[in-house]
Amino acid sequence: MQFWLAVAASAAAVAPTVPPQWTADLSLRIVLSGKDVDSTGIFAFDAPNKRMYYSSITNMSVIAPASWVGTGKELSIREQWSLDDSVFMGLNQREYLVSNLPFNETDQFSWVPYAQFEGNATINGVTVLEYSFTYPPSGAYYKYYTLPDGTPVREVMNNTLPQPQYIQYDFANVRALNTSVFNGFDKTAAYNPPVCPVGSVVPVTLDMYIFHPRANVDVTGQDTADLAGDTGFVCMDALSNNTQADHYDVVSWYKVQVLPVWGQYEACNGYPPFCAGGTRFYVGREVAFGITDYGGQCSDTDLATAGTWWSLPAGGACAENATPGDGSCSWKVVERVKTIDAVQCLFGQQKMLESCLKEQRMPFPDTQKIFQTAFTESDAAKGGCPSIQP
Repeated sequence: MQFWLAVAASAAAVAPTVPPQWTADLSLRIVLSGKDVDSTGIFAFDAPNKRMYYSSITNMSVIAPASWVGTGKELSIREQWSLDDSVFMGLNQREYLVSNLPFNETDQFSWVPYAQFEGNATINGVTVLEYSFTYPPSGAYYKYYTLPDGTPVREVMNNTLPQPQYIQYDFANVRALNTSVFNGFDKTAAYNPPVCPVGSVVPVTLDMYIFHPRANVDVTGQDTADLAGDTGFVCMDALSNNTQADHYDVVSWYKVQVLPVWGQYEACNGYPPFCAGGTRFYVGREVAFGITDYGGQCSDTDLATAGTWWSLPAGGACAENATPGDGSCSWKVVERVKTIDAVQCLFGQQKMLESCLKEQRMPFPDTQKIFQTAFTESDAAKGGCPSIQP
């Protein structure tokens, strides 16, 4: 033990470094606005060639439709490639651009040489060295844990902007770099995601729902859903005890005219929105939570089973006198039908969240009925919620 502590003290006296090239088994935990997501996969780091990769598989069987469990459709398979100054993501066989950045995002350990030694720590019964770094302008802080010989054990990234996010990477079986993980990436496909269907289509008007802050009614650059899809979104929040953390106090029902040429779904968050995805014109579409092959973008059957999520890109919004399908745009709000109070009426009086917790699984059919009745009725005694002005 004394020898081990002496080695640890000697290593701590030197600024920490990260091996330039390696592969490891990965256990990943992400906590975003109170939601915990745990997964396992592979991590690869290649500093000399400015690239990084990780994969993770999350089993969503606890909430997926019962008919999907055991078929593979219940799995969320995620990959991320950081190459030069761009970040790309793969999700259930889709590849898309997350962001172009004005700085090098391929080295998530670039802060480590500036970290301070905090002392020894214990992870899974093993004594490790702990280093930390704080970035004062944002309040973000990072931690890095290593064996005395420099082998990476854990990295923690706790960011506050654009929204609170905790990411923990646990590394095991650290070994030589396996470059094959970079071979399957198609950069051209990521910049040019497919659309469906191909051929002549005519505009259709859809019912879309969205939870949002009361002061923000503009759906440009936002994600919406059908009845089943938004019910699933709310219930997932309830099951992860995260509803209050979202600060979305109202929910609105819109009628939106769209050109039904479906692009890749963009994951949009915040006001003003930040969107990750490669489709800038066509309305994006996927099955709720993006599980199943290709996120269900082109599968009406999967969408009908679990619910639909849409993204409404700013580049596809129609001007006042334009119409979807005229070549200038892909979507247009026809009307905002009704806005209701989510916290006091829908969750409180009509007990939607209690129904979520009772059903536990998509597509939450009884909870959908509560959600729908809240809009079609105004009398609380009939399950309704009164219309409010945002």
